[in-house]
Amino acid sequence: IELNGTSSQTVPHGITFKNLYLNNTAGTNSAGTLNVNDTVKVLAGFLNIVSHTLALGTTGYLSEINGAVRGTTGSITATRTLTNPFNVNVAGLGATITSESDLGLTTISRGFTNYTINGSGSILRYYNISPANNTNLNASLTYHYDNTELNGLNENLLSLFRSTNSGTNWSTIGGAKDTANNNITCNGINAFSYWTAAVNPLAASITITAIVDALYNTSNNTLN
Repeated sequence: IELNGTSSQTVPHGITFKNLYLNNTAGTNSAGTLNVNDTVKVLAGFLNIVSHTLALGTTGYLSEINGAVRGTTGSITATRTLTNPFNVNVAGLGATITSESDLGLTTISRGFTNYTINGSGSILRYYNISPANNTNLNASLTYHYDNTELNGLNENLLSLFRSTNSGTNWSTIGGAKDTANNNITCNGINAFSYWTAAVNPLAASITITAIVDALYNTSNNTLN
């Protein structure tokens, strides 16, 4: 099914789609859970799932060609078996994983919560990565985001943050930024959990003086 037009449309729910193509510059909205077995393509505009779920299961894939999926408390979910994954963008959700270990059956959720971290907000994207094997992974994660999700934050000061208690508390992880391609990469991950991006407090506090003095490297959140 393809929804196209120039005024807002609502995606029918309560059915399972093979393919769902969204080609509406005014945007499309979900009124309930969407189940897709093959491909969701955002060709123009956006898909706002609001508080609902976009379920891709074990076979569905998301392709955000010229737009993105957004929401409030909803999420996009997918499940895959990951065996020694190498640069696998799982179900097209934007979490690219490499690991020397087998992660086994892995569920990934992508949501839109604005988490409070160090007294400020996060960008409007998080990943909850839950593999069957979640120890000694020696994995890397490339966390992709969309410019519409920056939530007013300075992209050059972003850092990855990790939570092991469902988003209640967050630890600064860092990561190498690629602002041209909207992603942050972190290596040496031994276990997955919740991940989001927010302003690194170290970068925010020293950026004015240290960057001028060429002491702080904003690309990887480290001192030179």
